[in-house]
Amino acid sequence: MAYPGYTAHRRLGAVVAVVLMATAGPAVLTAGAATGTGSLSGAAPAAPADATAPVLTPGDKVLGLGRTGFLSQDADDFALRRWTRLADGAATTVPYKPRTYLSRDSDIAVLQNRATTTLRDLATGTDLFSLPLDWDRYAGAVGSHLFVRADLPGHGPLDVYSPGTDGPVRRTVTGLPADASDLYVVAGADGEALVRYFTGDGTTAVAHHLAIVDLDSATVTFSRRIPAEGSMEDFAYALSSGHVAWTEYESGAGTSVVVLDRSTPKVQRFPMHTSGRLLLGLAGDWVTYSRPGGLLAEEASALIPLTARSLTGTPTRKLLDHTVSGFDTPGDALGFVGGTVTGGEGLYRVAPGTDGVPVATRLAATGEPTQVTLLGQAVPTTVDLDLAGGKLPMSWELSRTNVTMWVTLRNTRTGESITEYVAQPEQGEDPQPTRFDWHGTLNWQGNPGFWTSASAGPYTWEISASPLNRVGPALKASGSFTVTRKTGPHDYDSDGSPDIL
Repeated sequence: MAYPGYTAHRRLGAVVAVVLMATAGPAVLTAGAATGTGSLSGAAPAAPADATAPVLTPGDKVLGLGRTGFLSQDADDFALRRWTRLADGAATTVPYKPRTYLSRDSDIAVLQNRATTTLRDLATGTDLFSLPLDWDRYAGAVGSHLFVRADLPGHGPLDVYSPGTDGPVRRTVTGLPADASDLYVVAGADGEALVRYFTGDGTTAVAHHLAIVDLDSATVTFSRRIPAEGSMEDFAYALSSGHVAWTEYESGAGTSVVVLDRSTPKVQRFPMHTSGRLLLGLAGDWVTYSRPGGLLAEEASALIPLTARSLTGTPTRKLLDHTVSGFDTPGDALGFVGGTVTGGEGLYRVAPGTDGVPVATRLAATGEPTQVTLLGQAVPTTVDLDLAGGKLPMSWELSRTNVTMWVTLRNTRTGESITEYVAQPEQGEDPQPTRFDWHGTLNWQGNPGFWTSASAGPYTWEISASPLNRVGPALKASGSFTVTRKTGPHDYDSDGSPDIL
């Protein structure tokens, strides 16, 4: 997969105490939502019982997943990068360089400033080699092999630098056309690199190509021309020992996932019927795909979940409920930041199980829930509607606001109630609570076309928030409060207004 790291969802880890008023009443999460009671109710998965289990801090950006650990960038300090071991959760600070990547299929970091590139083994903490290099000539890295283009515009020849006894050993990749440009390594696996390049210029039609380079011999062993239509940012690629996969875009038809069997070579096409960027991967005899960023999407899509599709039959499997980012990882495996309703948010590895079907395993948890949860509420336990001008402000803090939300207020003594739609604030880094102002009215005798002033007595509130993207179940939560008001002349129902007998 050819994707940089993306930031883990941050909203759920925000401090929400500011929305809890001293007078806030109790809230209860009902069945079908997360469990828990109290004014601060959450559904975050329980923290791992093993204190040595790796933890992914909410907001941190995962830069890559290797054999023994993962590389991340601190949410609050751009210059702070950490290598976290999977075995015991121990984190080591990585020396700062303006550009830091994790070489594909390895534990090796690429550390760059404008004039120098260093390959560092994060598992051992040792530098493999450093090379004087303008970082605009960097063309990617697989394992301990660094790819370098001949000039800044990205033309060939393409060189490969590898560790040697007396410093880095330079070899030139053979088998690429002389007019290749925009050369870049887009995937790597099992001692091979998948290189994307283009041919053609202003007078010749531009052509899009893929080439597999054997790392031991620095030789192209396979090449194929693929359609060039579409945005460069939306192209996706994947490589395994048995298959090559990429995306193609056709105007009016959308994006298709294309998989080539390297042994036959049979080609399979899977239309997605939509455009846009995908995370693409290969795990055994399965291809995986997902549209990243779906957790905050405001409409449902079959591409939001991470789906695995069999290349030997028709079965499909949902592996994650959504994805944030994806990575090449060593072995016949893939790495994703994402989440499931049952497992919560975190870093996951996807690999074939004992039966060959891919399975997602959580490696590091953020402690954040994937489904919509209630983080806090501000509903007073008692309100005097006369002193409050007949209005009661209420607010709820949700883990995310891409929901359709309704609130029902009910007088438990009379049974009268009212149900209202609650508009959501815009999503943002520091979102505001969902607010609703009740103006002290209820439906008269259950008729939504007639209103009556709310009478004094005990009340309940209940909210229902259904995710627009259909990731997770609807949130249902409830609580109680009491209305007081002054009884007026001939006021037999305690709503502050005279009654006609």
